[in-house]
Amino acid sequence: MTAVLAVTHRLVVVAPDQGWLTLTEPRSGRAELGNQWIDATASAARAAGLPALGRVRIRIEARPDKVAFDGPGIRRAEDVRPTVHRVGEGLEEAGVLAEWNPAAVRQVLGEELILGTPTGPAGGRGYLIITFTEVDRG
Repeated sequence: MTAVLAVTHRLVVVAPDQGWLTLTEPRSGRAELGNQWIDATASAARAAGLPALGRVRIRIEARPDKVAFDGPGIRRAEDVRPTVHRVGEGLEEAGVLAEWNPAAVRQVLGEELILGTPTGPAGGRGYLIITFTEVDRG
């Protein structure tokens, strides 16, 4: 029996100056901010030299600058789902993933989204840590 070694890649995407797309924020200005996330992700992936990936499991850790306790803002991981969607488009644009849609594509076998420790003001607007684990193509 031959052991299969999982290949893992890690990517850090810094949040644009305007911040995060969230489920709790107003919808005005979202298109421009969404494009900033796409561009930031594609640029980070290219700079990191990420190759085109096969079948993967993805873990996304959102590390915003702060967590909201009431009112608009980020309170839980799912609040950044609109950001994650745009990040997926950036990964497509960079050629890392053929298509980003875990529900409809066999390339993304699983996705975990968690809310990490806030970065505080020293971390700018925060960042995402994305870990890709390629699985056996067999």
